[in-house]
Amino acid sequence: MENAVNGNPVSMPRLAFVLRKHAGVDAHHLYGTRVVVTLPSSGDIVNLTPVGNNTLRWDHKTAGDTPVESGELLWEKDPDGILRWVINRAYSLGQIVPQYAGVMAELSGRGLSAELVDADGGGFLIRIDLPDHTFLLIGGGGNLPPRADQVERWHVQHEGVEDHIAVVFRSPNSGTADAAEMAEAAASYVRLAVASPRE
Repeated sequence: MENAVNGNPVSMPRLAFVLRKHAGVDAHHLYGTRVVVTLPSSGDIVNLTPVGNNTLRWDHKTAGDTPVESGELLWEKDPDGILRWVINRAYSLGQIVPQYAGVMAELSGRGLSAELVDADGGGFLIRIDLPDHTFLLIGGGGNLPPRADQVERWHVQHEGVEDHIAVVFRSPNSGTADAAEMAEAAASYVRLAVASPRE
């Protein structure tokens, strides 16, 4: 990426642009004095404010303005380090898990023990381990989006260590992602699979 010249740290407008383009977050600068980032899962706010020649102070607050934590980052002409930091913060399990609490409750209420796991290639999926050492993977047509309310279609598949076993459930139409319907289909399949294990 091209950055500020002559060794000066990347400008706030340029940093906001890089974060929008490459991290997929809402980021804007306030008159070039700081960058405000909205985390896509929680709606929390991270302010990035210059406090010295090569230092940015970051303050993470909830959408309701309650402080979460703060610290400092190295502010260089190359924004890649700050970009990686924002991506890690925006798409961490700590940000994603609370957004899927309702979905996890639907699964748990049907006797399924599920967890959010890292997906190959980035992102997250829901995984349910089964007694025969196979598992269900639940996504939103691919990896899960940052918030459960952004899932347009549920997709549940039964996987083995090295083989795809079956598609368990797929929401009928895009935009009809009903977590209760998906959880019921997964629970029914598991009851059947456990009662009739694979040979």
